[in-house]
Amino acid sequence: MIKWMEFHPSDWLDWVEQYEKGGDPELIDNILLGYSSVLDQRAANIPETLYRAYPDAKLILMNNTGSEEWERSLKLTVWQKSARVWNELRAKLQPELLIDDFADVLVRHNKRVEELTPASQLLVYKVEDGWEPLSEFLGVLSIPNVNNTDTFRAMLKLPALL
Repeated sequence: MIKWMEFHPSDWLDWVEQYEKGGDPELIDNILLGYSSVLDQRAANIPETLYRAYPDAKLILMNNTGSEEWERSLKLTVWQKSARVWNELRAKLQPELLIDDFADVLVRHNKRVEELTPASQLLVYKVEDGWEPLSEFLGVLSIPNVNNTDTFRAMLKLPALL
């Protein structure tokens, strides 16, 4: 995703427009033209819009509830690099992340996604479950494992954590 953001900076403005308009499936389809998936912060904020745009899509909901380590990693990676653009949007769209208990916000988000998505199209996934549920759900043989805090920070050119 980071390389996509670097090579397509105008797409950031499209996402900002998407959030400001409150969810336009046609705009989402234009943003994602040529891509087969979307993940992370941008997509997480608009599950209803994504479902309207792609009603037959499979959705993987990462269940990180109760994970202080995940919250710490998120705040030390993605939020560090995206702070300029997303902090303003986050304050407008998700003010609860700035004032509420992060774990409670995550539980509410997961419930929202689970109520929206048909069970046959949803995998509620925990990293501890291993690769098998992902492989089975997606119909692939293997999935690479290269996403951890240290490698992500290096990719973003952020300093190593001590």
